[in-house]
Amino acid sequence: VRMGLVCFRLRSEGDKLTADLLANINHSGKIHMIPARIKGKYIIRFSVNAQHATEKDIDYAWSVITEYATEVLTSPDISPRILCRIPSTPEGRKLRRQFSFTRSVSHDMFKRSASSLYDGATPIIIPDEDEDTNIFDEVFENAINAKEEENNN
Repeated sequence: VRMGLVCFRLRSEGDKLTADLLANINHSGKIHMIPARIKGKYIIRFSVNAQHATEKDIDYAWSVITEYATEVLTSPDISPRILCRIPSTPEGRKLRRQFSFTRSVSHDMFKRSASSLYDGATPIIIPDEDEDTNIFDEVFENAINAKEEENNN
């Protein structure tokens, strides 16, 4: 595999269309991708993890991405609730979290609410802007402390 990781986003004023695209694709169950934020822009990360992935596998993933991207881009007047096909109810929000599988949170948000960010996956920390500090040392320290507290209880 020559392309191990591809990052992309939909061209738009904000991040909503790209976030909707990711939610729709993950909701479909056909492929799974994760979010990231680079220089303040929400992006989607597509990673080829199969050791023996073939061109056919990549073509399939690309067809899924283009299918859902076309749907999102050609339906700008549809409400976000319909666009994502997930109802805006407490149960719908729970489903959206499950299908998205990961949540991107800022460093500040993680620090404020680290104990309540558990949704079945380790939170992915996405700095709001380029930072010189290494926030991951603190994240790992917090995770270790939380695990120790969990073991003590």
